[in-house]
Amino acid sequence: AYEFKGTFDGQGHSISGVYLSTEYSYGSIFGGVGGSAKIKNFILENSYFTISGKPYFGAIIGRINNSSANVSLTDITVADTVLLEEGSADVKYVGGFVGRIEKGKLTSNNCHFNGTVSFPNGEHITGFVGQAAGGTTVVFNNCHGTGTVIAKDYVAELSVYTDTTTKTNN
Repeated sequence: AYEFKGTFDGQGHSISGVYLSTEYSYGSIFGGVGGSAKIKNFILENSYFTISGKPYFGAIIGRINNSSANVSLTDITVADTVLLEEGSADVKYVGGFVGRIEKGKLTSNNCHFNGTVSFPNGEHITGFVGQAAGGTTVVFNNCHGTGTVIAKDYVAELSVYTDTTTKTNN
């Protein structure tokens, strides 16, 4: 019911040692995000997330679901961070940064992923955006990833899983 629509500036600081175990959708640091939200300038490191039962999970954003959303991620590093399936749940839409963008636009600038996203029973599992629904726009500028991504189906390694989304990779 509530979306983060403001600006979060980590001012170059690190967020370290986050442990989150949830069965709820959008259980990310920023669950639902919309408007012209700007999330920037920090490192999320040495953190551990376990998810069971529900869709839409990313280390940074769970879901973007607003046709007027113009969300930006800038100068963010997710390092030595693990996202794991708990139990044998059929989890969907998990990304190292964003679980799912259903409507709107996401622009990522200078974002880097180095970690593990392991959901052997899951679908739409990636290192950046779990799924971008048709009609959305995803732009990557100077982003890269290293690490491991494991899924049952619809895996896009360190990118975005999409059907009909406009994608720009620079």
